[in-house]
Amino acid sequence: MLTPALGFLALSCAVEMALLLGFLCSAVKFLLFAGPCTQMKAKESVLSPVETAVQELSKATNECKVELLRHYLLNYILYLELPSDEAEDSPIKEKLLKISVLLDKVNSMEKNAEKVSGDRTVDEKMMKNKPKACHLKSKNPRKKFKINSEKLKERTKAKDDYNIDTRNGRSSKFG
Repeated sequence: MLTPALGFLALSCAVEMALLLGFLCSAVKFLLFAGPCTQMKAKESVLSPVETAVQELSKATNECKVELLRHYLLNYILYLELPSDEAEDSPIKEKLLKISVLLDKVNSMEKNAEKVSGDRTVDEKMMKNKPKACHLKSKNPRKKFKINSEKLKERTKAKDDYNIDTRNGRSSKFG
């Protein structure tokens, strides 16, 4: 017979497993989307935190699976002890279904964790290797000559010296 204490124990264990599953989901999301946020010097030092996090996650999922299977077996034994009339509408059957759904979610999380690799993706920021002092005229040669000619025109207009011919844009003394 099903005692209220055993039913409460099974329900509390199911709630604990749901909370643990929520924690594991957040850990998987962190690994998939955030990744390590610190800058490391060597490639091995970048990969080691990711690998340790994946190993910790796999240990946690294995522990969660063991606990869920243990509670599933406990509820299944209680379900088998019930008479056939009460078994169809009992809350134990609902708990068995919930635990099976939780097991499916843990298995899918484990598959997602196996897909995570330690390779760093190359961003646009990594691809751009700009020098610190970048002048506009050095990028476009057409603008370079245009800017130089404008500077020359300004210098010729500023000087009131008749040695430079401003009409031709040449700097010849004998024009």
